[in-house]
Amino acid sequence: MVGTCKNVVAGGLVLSLARVMSVRQRITSDSGSAAHVVETIGELLQQREMGSQELLNQISQYAGAAVTPGAGEKYMASLKAVVGNIESKLETQVKEGQKATQVKLNVLFKGLEDANAAVNTAKTSADSDDKAWFKCAADEQKQRQAAEGAEKSLTSSRSNEKEACQLQQDNKGFALDAAAGKYKNQMNFACDLSAGNCDAALKTFEETVLKRIESDVSAALTKDQSNYNSLKAACDTKKQEQVAAQSALGSTGSAWSTKRAECVKLASARQSSLCAFGSSAQAKCTAESEYSGFVATTKKAKGDAHSEVDRTSEWLASQTTKCMVALSMEKGLHTSITSADVEACSSKVNFAQDVGSLKTRHAEFEKLAGSNTCAAGKISFYNGQMWNVPDMESEEGKPKSSAYTRAPFTPELNPAAGNFEFCSEAPKEEECYQAFHDGHCASGWMGGNTVKQSIVECEAQCRGKVGCGFFAYAATKTTGTNCALYSLAGSCKDDNKYPAYEAYSLNPKCVKEAPAPAPPAPVPEGACFRSFHDGHCASGWMGKNTLQNTIEECEAVCRSRSGCGFFAYAKDKKSGTNCAFYSMEAMCKDDNAYPEYQAYRLNPKC
Repeated sequence: MVGTCKNVVAGGLVLSLARVMSVRQRITSDSGSAAHVVETIGELLQQREMGSQELLNQISQYAGAAVTPGAGEKYMASLKAVVGNIESKLETQVKEGQKATQVKLNVLFKGLEDANAAVNTAKTSADSDDKAWFKCAADEQKQRQAAEGAEKSLTSSRSNEKEACQLQQDNKGFALDAAAGKYKNQMNFACDLSAGNCDAALKTFEETVLKRIESDVSAALTKDQSNYNSLKAACDTKKQEQVAAQSALGSTGSAWSTKRAECVKLASARQSSLCAFGSSAQAKCTAESEYSGFVATTKKAKGDAHSEVDRTSEWLASQTTKCMVALSMEKGLHTSITSADVEACSSKVNFAQDVGSLKTRHAEFEKLAGSNTCAAGKISFYNGQMWNVPDMESEEGKPKSSAYTRAPFTPELNPAAGNFEFCSEAPKEEECYQAFHDGHCASGWMGGNTVKQSIVECEAQCRGKVGCGFFAYAATKTTGTNCALYSLAGSCKDDNKYPAYEAYSLNPKCVKEAPAPAPPAPVPEGACFRSFHDGHCASGWMGKNTLQNTIEECEAVCRSRSGCGFFAYAKDKKSGTNCAFYSMEAMCKDDNAYPEYQAYRLNPKC
């Protein structure tokens, strides 16, 4: 609907109606009266600026089309045709336009309702995930405290064991020097051989001296043996306590590592949920803006096709015109159309009743606008707090439990402008992974270890593999492989093995494009095999992988093995194995694993 040039349009309508009236002029002598009727209708419409240029042009066209020159007897039928066109065309256009606008209002309002419901759902999910992570981090701190207690117990038990066992060692020997003791002056034996009493004297010496010495030595030995046995028992007990402490340390350390891995996954889910809430709030504000903007469009004069203001004006003009034409037919040429007639005709027009006003659901909109408001403000999730969790680099992978601290967490969100700040920040390169623990991962191994020139290459391989959440890299290894991948679900447990490696966890917030896989080895022209899919075969593995220099050599080995119908070849692997074999009947299923390989199918007719 556009602005109107009233003089031109009214003049056009006058000329069109004048053609209708000219028919009547040929059958009546009062030609001036007919002209007066036409001029009056045009002037009155012009004075009241009723209708748009488009509307008045249409009425003018209807009037012109209704005239049949030379057929004066059809004068009344011609004017009725003008009314009929107004009813069948203009009224239909207004009503259908109003209906279409209402439909769009309903669609936009439903979209706003759905968007607001999505925000509520996202908030519930974010609160739940925030709670799960918060409690997990609290448990992680407790596990760290337990591990610290176990470390202290182990240190103490080692000290106690050392002391007890040293006492045992110090008391393992037994010695008694009778000659240096109370028998010092009784140890000399003498007799007179000539008198023949030596036997009796010896017997007396044995009974009075030697037996007492034996008794005393036996008593001392028994006492020292008992003391040694007690010291040995104490040493053995302390050894057992040290073993138990060592086991407890391993258990608590493993429990902490498991809990930390669990919390890493929950932190990732929490991050996603918080950002999803922010995104849904943005979507709600967009829907709210679209609805309010469209409502404003319906209220704008000289607006577009959805302006109810313009549509109301058109309805008033068309209905007033129809009424005035009807009055001119009823009154005849000798009675003029007056301003009072226009007022009478226009007063009968009731757009709301005849067409129906738009239902903009203002009260409902205000309620929705007040829910999840589109204004900057602080957002609280589970309890308005967060944990500052120490990274694995602190304290050589064993952060202190005191480093776990709580802090307020009420991030600001302005959904009309963007998401949370932490959702839009791009992580730095070094933040795309973090040290998890020393050694490899004792769980979740995904197979297919490789050789990589840098930790970034190893990380990129993990990020490009579906399900990979951890990787281990050995920077100092110069032979064999140095990059191993592990699933996120495996949690990368720690068994203190493979110390040359360091295990890392991926940062799920860091989004990188997976490295493009190396192009597969080209299939030689006229070859007896064809490319089947990327990666290895997930079914039918026949074992005994080999290292081959060319794809043709790999194919030849497959062809030589009974039942082999598929093989996978990694042309860039120069160590370990690069040629794997699979049975024909298993049909080489694809699981998108081992991207360095390319699977091929043999042509059985070769």
